[in-house]
Amino acid sequence: MPCSKDTPIPFIDPNHDPAVFVKALASQPLPESKENSHIRKYAGYGRMTTFEEWTELLNKHLPVQVYFEQTSMKDWSDRVSLIPGLGWELAEMWNYCESVGYFGGEEGGTVPITKVSVGFNSHH
Repeated sequence: MPCSKDTPIPFIDPNHDPAVFVKALASQPLPESKENSHIRKYAGYGRMTTFEEWTELLNKHLPVQVYFEQTSMKDWSDRVSLIPGLGWELAEMWNYCESVGYFGGEEGGTVPITKVSVGFNSHH
């Protein structure tokens, strides 16, 4: 990956987290928009995780050994060749996540939706 193993990224449990997101969107008032814009940004995730944690999780549940390797953007983009240019775009994205943050570092620009932020517990 063209970022470090400690780069934080959102983790979503597809069997649980969508209910949290729907509850949050249905029950929370819309936040104030910036500069009278009608656009509001939300980010739904269960928790932030790292590639190191992902590697550990995959190694617990897969019959093969998985490892994390940090590479340069060029080396990584050369390995991803599904569509010409796509590898470089994805490499830039992961590099951006490490340097600026997954949500772009804009203070107050994105409203995180997590089970903690909406008071959702596992008994619902």
